[in-house]
Amino acid sequence: MDQNIIDLIIDEITKHPEISYRRPNANELKIFGTPIQGFDITLYIGIRENMLIFDQFHWHYDNTEEEIDEMLNKITYALFGYIRIKEFFNNKQPYKRVLQVQDQKGNWYDDQTMGKINTFLGKPDNRYLQNMILTKDTENNSYSLPNEDKT
Repeated sequence: MDQNIIDLIIDEITKHPEISYRRPNANELKIFGTPIQGFDITLYIGIRENMLIFDQFHWHYDNTEEEIDEMLNKITYALFGYIRIKEFFNNKQPYKRVLQVQDQKGNWYDDQTMGKINTFLGKPDNRYLQNMILTKDTENNSYSLPNEDKT
């Protein structure tokens, strides 16, 4: 890829003034999530691989066209709210997070889970973290939803 991945992303997100971001250095980009119930997106690029972070979830991508496309799609899904994080907590302490993806029919399915043993006493509860920075009505969007229906 001739153009730096971060430069490519910035070229796209600057078309949407509602997206806030910071570029601390040439190899790092932080896109800020919706203030109340969203999550930040952080990208680190390297010579051999790239790392994408949503809240506590992270992925490593090789510098191949296929994996870069997959990574860019995941960022797009997160900005449009088609990826969310279901957070479980007890006594205001998070103990488990589930990354969920919405399919073309509007159904949510669990994609990944991470957590620790819940040793807290009391009633467990949960909340959803979901960015709604961009909407389906956003002009010139070039996203496509996942076509998996795992429900």
